[in-house]
Amino acid sequence: MKFIHTLRRKLQKHHINLLNGHRWYNRWHRHPHATRIHLSAAVVSLGISALLVSNPTFAAKPKINFNVRVTGYDYGTSVRGNPLTAYTFGDGDQPIWFVAGIHGNEKSSSYLAVDLINYLAANPGAVPENKRVIVIASANPDGFLRNSRLNARGIDLNRNFGSSDWRRYVRKGRQLLYGGRAPFSEKESKALQIHMEHDGVAALVTLHAKGNLVNPEFTKASRDLAKRYAELSETPYLENWSSYATPGTLTLWAEERFGAPSITVELPTYNHPDWQKNFPAILDVIQN
Repeated sequence: MKFIHTLRRKLQKHHINLLNGHRWYNRWHRHPHATRIHLSAAVVSLGISALLVSNPTFAAKPKINFNVRVTGYDYGTSVRGNPLTAYTFGDGDQPIWFVAGIHGNEKSSSYLAVDLINYLAANPGAVPENKRVIVIASANPDGFLRNSRLNARGIDLNRNFGSSDWRRYVRKGRQLLYGGRAPFSEKESKALQIHMEHDGVAALVTLHAKGNLVNPEFTKASRDLAKRYAELSETPYLENWSSYATPGTLTLWAEERFGAPSITVELPTYNHPDWQKNFPAILDVIQN
């Protein structure tokens, strides 16, 4: 990428020198054929730049370096080719999911998930025999690296799941969010769908920021789980989310697809996970 920018600057400088120093080049430059050549060159240059930016094969791919003390496994890759990584603890038949970082700018959610991964790695006995805990610290690594809510294609992944209320566009204040051309159109949401359908879901907690609340989906089981989490973490409980429309969420799709209690935990800041505050509630989800 640096080579392309350097070459472009050198060619532009050479072009200006020719314009300033040679009449014949000035006359030729004003000719219609020269204009077409310049336009064609500009289109080719832009195409090459777009390819380098968007294609994971050519683009530089910085990696997320979480301080995780255990090895996970990749269940897919993002648009930019970054790994989608999960960590599993226990081998029971009831899968309990914690999914964070679906909005890449909500980094506290990813940090809290990393704290959970490291805790379970150091304390495997915390997982009951009948449970299996699956933790995803960054469901949107491209967004995390760019500090963006959206994935690399400009799509809100938490509007891209195949729930009954999915739609392409939704307004959040003055912002129009794009839920993709179809449910599960994105690599990140599709990979998570496949992983969940393979392993099943007994309960789901999605970690977000920065609403400072706990919000359930619609079943009594989801409401009961959210109320327990809110009480144990001393976080406000919000039963009905009415601030703006939220179609196509992971939690609603999981509740409809698996009949599993599904809740959203909104942390109070974008950067501080507050492990001590959330730990009792997280342990309750795993053990009860």
